[in-house]
Amino acid sequence: MNILLNLLPEDKKAFLKEKVRSRFVFSQMLMLSFLHGLYVCILIGAYFSLEHNESSFQGMSQQLESGESRKSLLEIETKFQDINKQVAVVTLINREHLHFTKLLSLLGQTIPPGVKLSSVSTKDYVVSLTGKAAKRNDMVALEKSLNEESCFAAVDIPPSVWLSPEDISFQIGFSLNKECIKK
Repeated sequence: MNILLNLLPEDKKAFLKEKVRSRFVFSQMLMLSFLHGLYVCILIGAYFSLEHNESSFQGMSQQLESGESRKSLLEIETKFQDINKQVAVVTLINREHLHFTKLLSLLGQTIPPGVKLSSVSTKDYVVSLTGKAAKRNDMVALEKSLNEESCFAAVDIPPSVWLSPEDISFQIGFSLNKECIKK
């Protein structure tokens, strides 16, 4: 067992306690001043960084406001506007474009073997066919296949076609459904 005796006089004890307190306060003040200095350094760095960015921005804005680069920017802008106008025209054309390959393929499927077409003309979704049929039965088959096709409407065959039994010249008109020939 150890016995510790406190043989120091009271004034010496007070002096040592004061010395420990002053070291603690000094270390706290030193740490506070270090943090303060670090904060000031961060602020100074941010200031110089912003100053550099401002000067480079002013240099770029002066360069952009100069006549030469301004003219090139205006030229590029007008080119973009012209291209955008052309694209708008092309998209409008594509939206309203009729795909007649679909019409021709439908006609190829619906026309019977004894019928020969000489011309196909269209105007505003109305198709006119002219041609020759070998026999009246071929004309009947043509009328039936045109009426059965869902893409064709209002098939108009003149009554004069039915007068001759062989070698029939004809002109037929019908309307197209828009959905059938658009993509």
